[in-house]
Amino acid sequence: MTFQKEQSTNHEFIFETALEPEGRQLSLRVVAGDDTEEDTVTINLAARPVITGLQALIHAPAYVKNLNDSTKPVPVVASIC
Repeated sequence: MTFQKEQSTNHEFIFETALEPEGRQLSLRVVAGDDTEEDTVTINLAARPVITGLQALIHAPAYVKNLNDSTKPVPVVASIC
């Protein structure tokens, strides 16, 4: 675990770790100090999302000039992946 200094306070200490479970559930139990009687918690996991497409429209700022005709606005750039 890694201590998270920026997120911690004088009274609360935050730690972080990466969990990489296999399967569709993760069971965990936290034991700290004299608190040893907590029940196990089971968390159902969803499949990791997959990006199947991406679309973007990019508008240039008003002060940018069209290279072909400075009286017209710059065309919008569209990208579809």
